Amino acid sequence: MILVDTSVWIDFLDGTDNRQTDHLSTSLDSEIPIFYTGIILQEILQGFHNKKQQAFIKAEFRKLLSVTPSIDDHIKRGRDIHYMSKKRISYQKINRLSHICPIKSLQSIAIRLRQRLCLRRKMLSTDQNPQSPS
Repeated sequence: MILVDTSVWIDFLDGTDNRQTDHLSTSLDSEIPIFYTGIILQEILQGFHNKKQQAFIKAEFRKLLSVTPSIDDHIKRGRDIHYMSKKRISYQKINRLSHICPIKSLQSIAIRLRQRLCLRRKMLSTDQNPQSPS
């Protein structure tokens, strides 16, 4: 099962060919359960001004599974975003992660992401300032 973000749906509906739209197309063809939230549907519908197109989108999304986050999910997400921002992880990265990861796993992903960034910085600084062999 997958939760597809608005940006992927927009690319898919515009006919953009990329890794995400290919995965969505394959998922739709194989009947993998696809979830969406009300906000995602709302953002997609905002892009369609033609009533027939809106009606088509509404009918197609009714065939998919809608997920409604609970108050506790929003509280947890707020804590995770606060935690990640304290670790100096950008909002854009948090936003991308939040659309592909379950809410409960965001904090552990933040920790691993921060560790990778620190490791990458160490590697870059070592590459720029190579130690001369003794």
